[in-house]
Amino acid sequence: MQALAGSQSAQQLPLQQEAAAAVVSAQPPGTAEAAALQAERPSPITGSIQSYETLTPESIRNVRPGDVIQASGRSEAIVVEVEVKDGFFIFWTIYSKVCSFSGQIERRVSKDVLKVNIINSRRSKYLKPSCQLRHFPKSYCHPLNEVVRRAQSCLNEKIKWFGDSGFVLWCKTKDQSHRKHCTVPIYLPGNFETHQVKVGDHLSLKHDSGSIHAVVRSSEEMCKDIYLLSLSVSTQDLMKDRISFMNISERKFRQSKESKERVLVVKSVSKCVETEEFLHRIDLMRGLAYPRRILTLRFCLLLTDASRHGQDWRQQAAQMTNQSRPIRPLTQRVKAKNLQRGDIIFVDDAYRVVCSVVRDADEVSVGLVNYSEVDYENRKTCTLKYLIRKKETETTLCVHNDNTADCPLDLEESSPVNLAGIYSEEPVTLQLLQQLKKGDVMRLWYTGKWHRVIVEKLARENEKYIVTAIHYGLKSWLDAKTVIREDFVFKYDRQGTKQVHPNCFLCHFSDLWCHEPDVVVERARSRLNEREYSLIANCGTLFVVWCKTKSISHRADNSVPIFLGGFHTHEIKEGDHLEFNCCLKNRLHGEVTKVTKLNNGRKLLLELQVIKPHELHYVHTSELVLKTDKAVTRVIQYQSRVISEAELTRRIEFIENLALNHSESSFKICRLVTNSDRRFDDWKDSIWDALTQNEVQSNRRVLLESVTPNHDRELPVACDGLRVGDILHVNGVYRVVAGISTGSGQSSGQFSIKTLQYGSQKQNLCVSQLKYIIDAEEKDAKLCVHNDPSLNCQLYGGGSQSPAHIAEEVYDMQSISAGSVISWRDNWYSLYQHAVVVGNPVLPDGNNPHCATIDLIFYRDSWRGQIERQTLSVDLKKQKIYTIKYNVLEGCVLTPEEVIKRANDRLKEKQHNFQWNSSRDFARWCSIKHSSNREQCTVPVHSVQDLVEFERGHIKFYKSPCFYKHEAIMRSCSAVDGCRDIVRVELYENNHDQKRVRFEKLVIGPGESSIRRVNYYGFEEATGFAILEELTDCTFLNADDDRKGWTAKAKKFGCKVCSRDFCFWLRNNPDAGRMCGIQSLFGTELAEIQDKMKKLTKEKSLEVLEMNRKVELEDRVDRRSLRQYDHIILNRMVNGVVSEVDFILTEWDAATCSGVGVTYALPQGSGAMGVVKFQGFLRVADNQIQKVVHNSDLDWNQIDAKFNQLCGSRSYSLLSNNCEHFVNYLIYGRVSSTQLNNLAWRFSHFLPNAVQTIATAAVRILRLVYTLMQREALITTVAGSLIAEGGSVLLIGVVGLASHLLLQHRKAKFNMPQQEFLGRRRDILCRTLVPMIGLIIVGAVIHSAPVSAPIIGGAAGVGALVVGLAYFLPSLRARLMARMNP
Repeated sequence: MQALAGSQSAQQLPLQQEAAAAVVSAQPPGTAEAAALQAERPSPITGSIQSYETLTPESIRNVRPGDVIQASGRSEAIVVEVEVKDGFFIFWTIYSKVCSFSGQIERRVSKDVLKVNIINSRRSKYLKPSCQLRHFPKSYCHPLNEVVRRAQSCLNEKIKWFGDSGFVLWCKTKDQSHRKHCTVPIYLPGNFETHQVKVGDHLSLKHDSGSIHAVVRSSEEMCKDIYLLSLSVSTQDLMKDRISFMNISERKFRQSKESKERVLVVKSVSKCVETEEFLHRIDLMRGLAYPRRILTLRFCLLLTDASRHGQDWRQQAAQMTNQSRPIRPLTQRVKAKNLQRGDIIFVDDAYRVVCSVVRDADEVSVGLVNYSEVDYENRKTCTLKYLIRKKETETTLCVHNDNTADCPLDLEESSPVNLAGIYSEEPVTLQLLQQLKKGDVMRLWYTGKWHRVIVEKLARENEKYIVTAIHYGLKSWLDAKTVIREDFVFKYDRQGTKQVHPNCFLCHFSDLWCHEPDVVVERARSRLNEREYSLIANCGTLFVVWCKTKSISHRADNSVPIFLGGFHTHEIKEGDHLEFNCCLKNRLHGEVTKVTKLNNGRKLLLELQVIKPHELHYVHTSELVLKTDKAVTRVIQYQSRVISEAELTRRIEFIENLALNHSESSFKICRLVTNSDRRFDDWKDSIWDALTQNEVQSNRRVLLESVTPNHDRELPVACDGLRVGDILHVNGVYRVVAGISTGSGQSSGQFSIKTLQYGSQKQNLCVSQLKYIIDAEEKDAKLCVHNDPSLNCQLYGGGSQSPAHIAEEVYDMQSISAGSVISWRDNWYSLYQHAVVVGNPVLPDGNNPHCATIDLIFYRDSWRGQIERQTLSVDLKKQKIYTIKYNVLEGCVLTPEEVIKRANDRLKEKQHNFQWNSSRDFARWCSIKHSSNREQCTVPVHSVQDLVEFERGHIKFYKSPCFYKHEAIMRSCSAVDGCRDIVRVELYENNHDQKRVRFEKLVIGPGESSIRRVNYYGFEEATGFAILEELTDCTFLNADDDRKGWTAKAKKFGCKVCSRDFCFWLRNNPDAGRMCGIQSLFGTELAEIQDKMKKLTKEKSLEVLEMNRKVELEDRVDRRSLRQYDHIILNRMVNGVVSEVDFILTEWDAATCSGVGVTYALPQGSGAMGVVKFQGFLRVADNQIQKVVHNSDLDWNQIDAKFNQLCGSRSYSLLSNNCEHFVNYLIYGRVSSTQLNNLAWRFSHFLPNAVQTIATAAVRILRLVYTLMQREALITTVAGSLIAEGGSVLLIGVVGLASHLLLQHRKAKFNMPQQEFLGRRRDILCRTLVPMIGLIIVGAVIHSAPVSAPIIGGAAGVGALVVGLAYFLPSLRARLMARMNP
């Protein structure tokens, strides 16, 4: 049918084209005249991309080398040579042919001859065999000589079956989607072609370590049938595969009077080769690498061999192998100054040949010929020589589709290795090793696995580099994994020979993602001694990433021992965070503000900022007010001297706010403060020893006496009255009198006594001062290293623990204000709900403060609960209302305006969960700024207004399948005037390219024969061109157009508008000149345009009822007849495929047939998915988009900088670099995807209950079958059912363990709040243990009781009850808390 259609189309050519064909056929084939006329001959293609033409005796003369021909009974072939001989047309063709090779049937590209005879019959002339010529658009094809070259380069290639058309298209057409490269054997035994390697060919060189890619630069004959090639290769490949080759280096030997170096020289048994020939050999073999490893001594002996000359020596060098037995040479020690050219010396563990000697007074400089590896100092490519045979079987040709785009070898030497992107690695060479700086990250092989380390410093010692690094390592096999400082040694030699270990890479991170180098090293040092290694949650790689990169999702808190025996000892300094015990039960967290050394530095007195709990016991001062007639108890002390008031003041200032790590009596503290046996300096140094010693039993009794204060205003206190330094016993606590003052006026009968005591003190939640004493080598207290103290430290309002709240009952509705949080419940049996008040209460009766109506926003606690706005009528006499206050610092409490805004942002959210996203969590999220709040909250977008009010932020598009959503950053959003459901947006996303309005420069040549034009009759020419400038680079997209975009298939993604629809709209729509006219490119109006275009394509004409307008499609348009504003259709390469593209000519020069056209298509050069900027118009419908509300504000400067750095990169991967990885990197600095994690999480939650249900049913069925078999006396065992039960229990346990490990990974990766982590861990425990217990109970019931219907029914009921409990128990605790506590 295709051939018939092609023949008919050829018969329909106009007369002038037939005349042109006749003129061409009259010319001898292959002449310049025929080629020139053939270039102007139009192809018989009328609107289609390709066609077939049945050849006739006249048209066969026009077949040229490079054409595609198909003879009857044969595959399509590329014509490479044409000859006319003895009445036959002889075509030498290349095609894929079935042949036999090595006893196997294969399909290979072969060259064969096709003879075509012209048969003269009575009726007509015809060809035997019949042939067809396949036509392609000229713009789609390579030049004919390039087609022949590509076909010849693929000879001998083995191709897949049914790949004929693919080979022909690869040779003939331009398409970036073709195979990137073809592997072609140089020689195959049998009737195959042998390729001659020439300059410019690409080779794949085989060697012991693998293969490398090379480009031939020159070639010369080494000896018979062996050629020496000069190649360009990648230095990175050489160093990675550790390829040795001949090179020249320089070595210096000291020759001073004190020390004269001696060199080990190989004794020669024959005379040395002549100098001229020796230098010629060095020049010939410099850069030569052998495919097999050889002994360096054998290479040196070959180079200095004087027994062979000329071709004999070349033959020996070309056929050199390493298969003979090793040589044991005779050696002797010789002074370096006595070395001569041609000597073979042994130095630096290798044999080398001396090629030059320069002697000075103190040293001898020796030029050495080596066969070793070389570091090329950050060069991309280098020159390598290689030997191949004429009939080479190991080395293969590598034929690329496009050498520029597909060749892995970068031939430019101007720039170093490209390291753009978020993360990349580079092999560590000697040059890179010399440039290492602190803060760099290296990946190396450590204890049998890949490991990453932080470089702290680099030192050079003798002939080695010492890299001091910090990492999670082992000092010995018996120790636990610890963050340690360790030295890694890299050896080198003076010649610069590469000696770096092959399993060593330098890791590069994006600059915007990283801390400064000093900060990286400081963060690594702060975690020295840490022993919290976890393969999932805190491994060596996570430690390095924590030190190197910026992310709020990093591990929040790290507990680091101050001192470990044999490890590092941290020096406590200001700004450090400390965790320490107080009174054996309180674990406090504090920030060090001052450090004082005691006992010659053995003890440290720390002043810290802490949040003191109410039950904390510490030394503090307080005011004690006594009446003159009230008696107090004073302790009578017997001391050698009375402590002075000044010294007592100094002691109180020193010991005030001191907390102890053990419980102590208040009397002992008082006696310690008032002890007058030591002066202040000695007392200060011995205070800790005194506190840690047991109280010494004294023979003196502690005497108590009653004292009535009687203090005169003008006279000092008498001996029988109170005085500073006395110890009082009041309310069961001993106190030291620190100061006394008398009252005046109404309080004239009272004394105000300032006392010092040890005990607890009630105070509001705030950051206050505390003192603590530790050892310099402390083992109990630990450093707490935060990722970001402002977010993770409770002293700054952070932390992973959700703060508690206090409920206060309301007695007056006027005490409630907008922005506050209230709690209530509708009935005595319902749950308490928390809500945000968004307006002041309205009192219907101004005199009754107990009744009011309140406007609230709250999460309705139900199975399908959502956040709603509702008015609540309250009567305090019938219903209790509570106000909620959160136990946080004042700086964490948001203003009423911010609270109301955050509540409105989450309206209509539908993600209710009783455990971690209930009304309590919502109210807390709105009221306080805390890191334990929910990180992301997704809210459905129901209208354009919702998206416009959101303005900018993180959004999600629904995808198919439903568990996946496409995520993007919406940089801007604005409404379009006159459009009801369309917004103009700018998005940052990791996605495929979208079609867009773009201008393209058009040059239509004489070979462009498939031009079509759409003629508009009765239309204005420039209707919609007024807004073209605003539409440039814009896309028209429905929110659901991209639902299957994740598959990256052109038929399933992107805008539904095509270039023909856009051009028709631009010429036809009366509103196209205004922005409101773009409404016609969406919805039903777009469907109408597409129906019209289908009808126009099919019927070539379209009647427009309005104003008697008409549209016609004209084929085979002459390029010289085109004019401005014409709507034309051309064949263009779009996304690797030739397709029709419509243009409107905005500028046109008829003389040169060139101009500018506007179209709506994919941008030129678009390819794989990657980071792109979307600009255009988005049609919003209900429940197609979600907006994401974040707990913290987004840093737009950082987001823009990261996007600009990544824009244009093409490295999309669904599992490792999808749209969510990209968005999380921009916002949080982490490369992670919660959607993939959630999918695994849901599966692991479902599986235990499913296994339990299936196993229970299997047990019942097996038991019933065994019972029936027992009745027939066939079998009496129940081993099968026991195996089923045991296997099911084991499987449930394994899945539970996997769920726990997944939870730990999720907490480490996404910084999950501690409360949610503990709740989910309880959830896993419940969902694992309950099915296991239920399965065991069901099995025990069935096996122990006789089989009957009630027993089986009861077991089924127990199984169903267990399944229900597994689902309801995790949330039952949260429900009970909401039922009991407001």
